[in-house]
Amino acid sequence: MAESDYARYPSAETNAMGQLFTNLIHDLRFAFRQIRKQPGFALIAVIVLGLGIGGSTAVFSVLYQALLKPLPYPEAQRLLFVHNFFPQKQISVGGVSAFDYAEIRRHTDVFASAGISHSWAEPSPKQKINMGLSGPHS
Repeated sequence: MAESDYARYPSAETNAMGQLFTNLIHDLRFAFRQIRKQPGFALIAVIVLGLGIGGSTAVFSVLYQALLKPLPYPEAQRLLFVHNFFPQKQISVGGVSAFDYAEIRRHTDVFASAGISHSWAEPSPKQKINMGLSGPHS
């Protein structure tokens, strides 16, 4: 082949993938040289990255469990939360008393069923009960 024939066929160095791979190899060699020159900086960078990734993972885990994870009930989209609203004072109070729960359960035919859960965070003589109602009858 003549010298001009080689010009027609691009080598691995001149095509896009070959150039990308060559640049990657050069960048990795440079990175390893820098790590050998300044191992303290590399160690601090790895520690900071580890703490950042670990912190992000911990925050996501807590938020997932508290807010994003679906409720472990069948037809969870039908669950409701009942609270008291006092229009004169424009106050909304989460939870209902045991008496309110009994009255709602006794006098309503709108909901398929009713259940309660109790938060032990604020023990007091007048306990508030979080009440869950299953949506309308099908």
